[in-house]
Amino acid sequence: MIGLWIVARSESFLWLILGIFGSLRRIKLFGAEIELNEQTKRKIQSAAGEIDAALEEYKGRVDKEVARTVARYQIEQALSNLIDSDEVKSFVAERSKTFRCTIYIPDPIRYGRLYQLVDYCPSGAGRARTFSVRYGVIGRVWRTEVPTQEGDLLPPSAPGEVRTHEQEIDAVMSNWGMNRREAESALKHRSYFCCPLIHENSKVGLLYMDSTERDAFDHEQRVAVIEKATSAMGPLVSKTLDDLSTVALQIEVE
Repeated sequence: MIGLWIVARSESFLWLILGIFGSLRRIKLFGAEIELNEQTKRKIQSAAGEIDAALEEYKGRVDKEVARTVARYQIEQALSNLIDSDEVKSFVAERSKTFRCTIYIPDPIRYGRLYQLVDYCPSGAGRARTFSVRYGVIGRVWRTEVPTQEGDLLPPSAPGEVRTHEQEIDAVMSNWGMNRREAESALKHRSYFCCPLIHENSKVGLLYMDSTERDAFDHEQRVAVIEKATSAMGPLVSKTLDDLSTVALQIEVE
């Protein structure tokens, strides 16, 4: 069974999906269970492929609209100003070249995912990637709305314990909900900080920082950083979400 839940703000996209399933007389949407013969299964598999292709094409359009909106509100410049502020400089007193910072918002297309709004600052790259709301530090902070700071991605070792690389990978996968590839990448960045961006009592996004250095962030300074990020980035990210509502979908595919 394929369960498909669609709540679309884009009327043309909704009719596209309904057209794909129009020839399947016995299928029911929105949670109902059905028995499928082989012919129907093939049709559903074909339809699922068309849905994926349509979503991928639509994502390209959304990515372009996001880039225009980011430029309109000068979000990259605002983020650069934030990391050069006194609050962040005190928070990351000995900033290495591996320090980076970015913003996440709810994925405009798929429900239950987060969207990287801008490239990492100052290193560049990364924008438009999406992650599950159950992925890593960002997923935990999005779900709980509790700021999280980690001096080391790995939990403390027992006295006298020396972990192998495989054991480190297993620990990250277990603790942070990552697959092996994601855990390998995450181990390169040992310190993390993430906090929700709140505007007018609503969660609009996440501020995220990491570094390859252990204990890169000063715990005593994080309240000042959260307050600075809320005032500097919260209103801009909120405006971005408002503008993107014209192209956003709420699609959940199970």
